[in-house]
Amino acid sequence: MNVQRRPSRSLLPCLLLCLATLAWGSGGAQAHVDIRPLEGEPEVWQIYALVVPTETESPTTQVELRVPQEFEIEAVHHEPAWQLVTERNAAGHVTSVRWSGGTIPPSTFKELKFFAKNPAKPGVYKWIATQAYADGRSSTWNAQSRVLPAGRADAEAAAHTVARQGTTLSYLSLGLSLVTLLILLVIATRRPRY
Repeated sequence: MNVQRRPSRSLLPCLLLCLATLAWGSGGAQAHVDIRPLEGEPEVWQIYALVVPTETESPTTQVELRVPQEFEIEAVHHEPAWQLVTERNAAGHVTSVRWSGGTIPPSTFKELKFFAKNPAKPGVYKWIATQAYADGRSSTWNAQSRVLPAGRADAEAAAHTVARQGTTLSYLSLGLSLVTLLILLVIATRRPRY
């Protein structure tokens, strides 16, 4: 005798709660202004990029970067669509850079580059960026870069690569979990055929 059982209706609220939790948790991540590379060695000149995404519906129209006092900026990459203003301290070092006049459309990003000398002292340094939008709003972001003791940068870069791979696997796992929950939801709500 072949008896078909109807799926329990008590499973449906549980599945919906799990689905809502997944959607809420994955929707909280947003892009933000960041500095690249994340690390370097003491007293080394290197090219830095301020990565500026526009995560709002209004385009980015201005970006201002406050430079940690321990860094020495030699030059800022010329961006034809942007006007550039730098402020300097009494020693002649750049303390802030402001790009304006250009736009970064929604759901796109721009890399604003400059050539800087890392500080002599290893440590974590905070960069502060203010992003202004066409609608008059603005956001302030804190980015960090690290100056590592000489020779440690390569080992740290390898560790970051492994961490990025782990993050990618986490997102894949989240996606597979979401698909599995959707399949369970469909199964739980189907009416058996008699």
